[in-house]
Amino acid sequence: MKLKLSLPKFNQILFLLLLFIFIYAPPFDFIPLGINKLIAPLALVGLLFFFKSATVKILRQKHLFIGICLLIVSIIYAFIMDISTIYPTNFAFTQKNTFSQAMILIEVLPITLFLCVFGIRKLKLSFPNLLSNLVIVATIQSLMAIVMLLLPDLRMFVLTTILNYDLATDKIFRPDLYVFRSFGFSQDILFSLSVVQGIAVGCILSLCLFNFRKYKYSLVLILPLLLSIALNARIGFFAIIMFLVSTLIFNLFKLRIYLLSKFILFAAISSLFIYLFVINLGFFLEFDIEKNINWASEIFVQGKNFAQGETSNTGNFGKIQRKHLHLPESSSGRIFGEGRYVFNNAKQSVVSDAGYVRRIYFGGYIYSLLAYSALIYIFIGSQGKRQQDAFKPLFYSLILTALISQIKGDIFLPIPGFRMILLIFLFAISERRLSQPVNSRINSRFIPWYPHETQNFRP
Repeated sequence: MKLKLSLPKFNQILFLLLLFIFIYAPPFDFIPLGINKLIAPLALVGLLFFFKSATVKILRQKHLFIGICLLIVSIIYAFIMDISTIYPTNFAFTQKNTFSQAMILIEVLPITLFLCVFGIRKLKLSFPNLLSNLVIVATIQSLMAIVMLLLPDLRMFVLTTILNYDLATDKIFRPDLYVFRSFGFSQDILFSLSVVQGIAVGCILSLCLFNFRKYKYSLVLILPLLLSIALNARIGFFAIIMFLVSTLIFNLFKLRIYLLSKFILFAAISSLFIYLFVINLGFFLEFDIEKNINWASEIFVQGKNFAQGETSNTGNFGKIQRKHLHLPESSSGRIFGEGRYVFNNAKQSVVSDAGYVRRIYFGGYIYSLLAYSALIYIFIGSQGKRQQDAFKPLFYSLILTALISQIKGDIFLPIPGFRMILLIFLFAISERRLSQPVNSRINSRFIPWYPHETQNFRP
């Protein structure tokens, strides 16, 4: 008996594959330019020749249009700084802000738009469907990280042979980091990969708040997602914390005490279960994961010590405050920038990992506001009057995650965390722009924010 793959199933598999590649962009050794740079022209052709009317309709959304205009101005500003200052001369063009900002416009944006239109038009995806697909690809990434943990030789082969990581120069191979970090099949393993995994946890919780009966079994996927965060970068936990805080605030403002109490009880029970599972994981699978878990959990102790004003055992919190939080000495440098690249630049006496500081040294407050405002405008555009209350905490947690992550590194770059956040915002805009009026003859079960779905809402 021959197995037949129907067109809808093929499209679904293709969509999941494109989602994974687009978000994580594994730096394959045999694709030197980067795989998204190959996909972007194809996405642009699809938008112009197959989905032209839908694309125009989406781009006419005023907040998205303003966001794109701000992005274009930021590219022009970065280009002026790159050619008018002496500092960037020792940097390759692909490491400059002009290049990275341009890639958001000509690479990230077309692929994001194509995924949104393709998902809505061809697959009839609703917003909850998108979140479910994002959870699937994040879980696949987590399982890959766990396999690499269990099979060290395979991990080294993947990183150095399949992926284009250099054993001599890449930070992930530093002895003190390689022991308990760098597990995954992705770009930017030590920073925004974990942001994506943390956002995926927020997606699961959002789906459960939207329709617990339908999505309750997805809660088991939180375990591998948390483990993949612990195996790479603890910044992913902040994405989860931002979602929890946003959910609590929204429910307090609406005085939904019953839902709030259920959420707190659920969070407490889930945390206990996860804790018991993790501490016994190494015993059952016969490998040493204790160092990874201890390293990941130290962030909570270090954060408490830092908040209390202690000087010892503050980890990265104290390091960021002492070494990475500083500004240009002159007022003109702070406002307009100095054109300096203070991250990963051995020829600069001034260094910093903090995204806010890096952008101010390069282009000052002006360049920083252009970049941040572009995403904030797109976030505002994603907010609709018919949008389910269950998803509002997720949207606010995403913009908070981006702004808080900027303290640790620069997330406003074409990297996994930014691509994930932009995709969710843009899908919300696209679904609302492409949906038909309520009184039209369509099957509105694919549009989750119509009034009849509100009546069926069960947290």
